[in-house]
Amino acid sequence: MRKHVRTILVSALAAAGLMVPANPASAATACTYLGNLPDQNGDNYASIVGASASGEYAVGASENNGRFLWRNGQTVAKWPTMDGNKRDTPQDVNSSGTVIGSLTPWGGPSEPYVWRPGSGSKVKLAKVSGSTYTEEIAINDKGDIVGLASVSSGNSVVVWPASNYSTYRVVGQGRPVSIDKDGRILLTSKKMLYPDGTLHDLQTPAGVSSFSITESDNSGRPVGYGTATSGGEVAIVWNSDGSVLHTRAGARPVAANTTGDTVGLVERTTTTGYDAGFWGASGAPVIFPYPDPLAWPGDIYLGDNNIVHAMWVTDDYRNTYWARWSCS
Repeated sequence: MRKHVRTILVSALAAAGLMVPANPASAATACTYLGNLPDQNGDNYASIVGASASGEYAVGASENNGRFLWRNGQTVAKWPTMDGNKRDTPQDVNSSGTVIGSLTPWGGPSEPYVWRPGSGSKVKLAKVSGSTYTEEIAINDKGDIVGLASVSSGNSVVVWPASNYSTYRVVGQGRPVSIDKDGRILLTSKKMLYPDGTLHDLQTPAGVSSFSITESDNSGRPVGYGTATSGGEVAIVWNSDGSVLHTRAGARPVAANTTGDTVGLVERTTTTGYDAGFWGASGAPVIFPYPDPLAWPGDIYLGDNNIVHAMWVTDDYRNTYWARWSCS
């Protein structure tokens, strides 16, 4: 998952008019609220920063309460915001519960790390030679980590292999978004970088004039939305070879699991605005009942078990909570 710990300004969300809680009286759907995750106190300065492709693990960060790792809705680890004189920023977690993040001293460059609860201290990733800045981005289920290093020639895409985090490979140029289980890397340039170094364009669907990708790392499956030649938005979910898996008019996808089930924003049909929704390759999207998740990049994750990890905001926009939903 590519993201930093972000301040969630719920009042700004309301003012923007882009995310309004769903009508609590709406009809029942196939998405069920499973309850809030433990160890939180309505902290408005919190976010879920990553979840595993399996949907089993999630990692979160709170300015008031610290950092958390959950497994199946239960806390398995909690650690402070500060590690000595360094700020701890978790970034992602894989299906084995391995966490990546960074330690940043005041005024100094960040130090990417990998850590598995119970294994002892955090292990620093190898420093990239000649880099002035290094950022970890995502970890796949094999344990391979992708990130970027800022060097004189620009941004280099770097992979730290699970077999030895004291080594690294520069595999290309650009900024990575995610890495799938087979080592294929999605770039912000809307290309897939394969392990052999070849680049593959994401296919433009028929009837779409242009598209953007959503920079959200979960399963490694690319998602985005385009503009239809006839007008309106079209949600797009791709296969990792760049071919289109499915599209849907009137929606913006945020995350998809390895089977292609998708969560994101769905345009309302009777009023302006969007609701958080869940859809597959066929059938109408189902809308989350209240409390409904924030369906923004880096705020919502869908696992292969169709468990959703996300934040939700109270009707008065005063409190924000970590929670889980189950969709089918």
